[in-house]
Amino acid sequence: MRYRFDEFIFDVDSFELRRVDGGRIKLQPKSLEFLLLLLRHPGRLITKELLAQEVWGKQFVSDNVVSSQMRKLREALRDRIKPHRILETVPGRGLRFISEVQSEGELLQELLPARLEDFAQSNEGSLLESSHIGDQPSIAVLPFLDQELSGHRWAIAQALPTDILTALSRFRLLRVVARSSSFMLSSSANSLKQIRALLNCDYCLTGSVSRVGEKYEVFTELIDTSSEAILWAESFEIEPRDIHGLRAQIVSQVVSKVEEKVPEHEAKKVTIAGPESLTAWQAFHVGTSLIYRRGEANIERAQRFLERAVAIDPSFSRAWAGLAHTYSFEVINRPFESRKVAKRLLMQAAERAVDTEPDDPSANLWLGRAMSMTKAEGDPTTWIERAIELAPSYALAHQQLATTHVYQDQHSRALDHASASLLLNPHGPERFANYTVMSLALFKTGDYHRAIEWSKKAGKVPYNNLHILLSALFTNHWTGDVSEAKRIAERIKTAFPGVSQAEIFKFDSLAGNFSQMAGSALTAHGIH
Repeated sequence: MRYRFDEFIFDVDSFELRRVDGGRIKLQPKSLEFLLLLLRHPGRLITKELLAQEVWGKQFVSDNVVSSQMRKLREALRDRIKPHRILETVPGRGLRFISEVQSEGELLQELLPARLEDFAQSNEGSLLESSHIGDQPSIAVLPFLDQELSGHRWAIAQALPTDILTALSRFRLLRVVARSSSFMLSSSANSLKQIRALLNCDYCLTGSVSRVGEKYEVFTELIDTSSEAILWAESFEIEPRDIHGLRAQIVSQVVSKVEEKVPEHEAKKVTIAGPESLTAWQAFHVGTSLIYRRGEANIERAQRFLERAVAIDPSFSRAWAGLAHTYSFEVINRPFESRKVAKRLLMQAAERAVDTEPDDPSANLWLGRAMSMTKAEGDPTTWIERAIELAPSYALAHQQLATTHVYQDQHSRALDHASASLLLNPHGPERFANYTVMSLALFKTGDYHRAIEWSKKAGKVPYNNLHILLSALFTNHWTGDVSEAKRIAERIKTAFPGVSQAEIFKFDSLAGNFSQMAGSALTAHGIH
């Protein structure tokens, strides 16, 4: 996708600014994100708060930083002399893009399949070749080390890697080396180069069990076998009497981290010139890594990389699920009048994900979310629960199920799944949604003191998510923290100009009996 204005072209795919004559203009990534946000909303006032959120991922950024970026853009666009022809400053409020903009290709197309078929046809059918699909990353789980060849330590050293290997296989994100091969080797007797050569694996997970005083320590490492870099390491201290009860918890946390760290590392290994230069697996990892950076620019770029992945390999279930994830952001955060197409694309991508791989946990999760967000027939909870059945350590699925339950007034279930998600991935991007669930569920059960503690955590979300911010507003208002509720309300009005109760209550989760209480809170803070 490209934006053309004045004498310039902004190419979103290559993420660069050029003159019409082809000359490339050098700008830092933050400057390009700054410009893209303005380009996507020509004529609209972009407040300093929105700039801070979308470009820097923070709620507040100093005026000096914004002014510095403004000067750099004016210099690059030759727009320093008044009256400005491209960028207009609105004193004390923000900026406005005033030049005429022509966009070549819209972000949300009416028919996603047609768009992808055109992509494939332009490559004369060669995209399905293995060289374009690329290789799925592989991982070997090695036996855990233990000097005591009997008793509890020996038993856990044998059981944990087997459980981890089984759980990783369920996620279908990595090619997992069979136990019969990986358990023949040892990290103490074989070098990483030998392990890589013998098992043909990109990553390996090693571990050990030792005694520390009266407790056992389980230590794990995730390693890139090529660079020999340690991507993640963690230790778990447990009482001997609890070792079997906590086994599943350790496995879940390890698997959750592997699923997070491997795609992140795969994306870093790729030199990004544009999605057209990557294999399907490379494009998938880059697109996935961009999703959680938030901001309109990153979500748009994520979609382009993921579209590349499914155009090359239409049976790539995880990439279809990734596309559904990006469209869910569009449904929640785009202007209400433009959500119809986003909902259609969300459902299309989610259905393709399940059609191509019915047992993929991510595919099942996003079909459930798509059904909920588009009000499709059927029970969305069934699909999300199936995602957890397929992969019990799937933190995001637990979070989505917790959200579903809290708005169905199933408070105990909501608390259980939010707690499980936080336990699996306490620092993950979904933690703020879990904080929201905890605050609402506790409030509804009358535990106001704990509810306000969780709502304050939710209110610190560093990105603009309407659901999370609304829930934080409600809980703070109902528990009597009016000043905090007012602050969140002002943030909502800034991030979502023109937001109204009529549009807010189109969300399924805010319907029913809950809407009357929510409406009174919104009215009290000037959202009508």
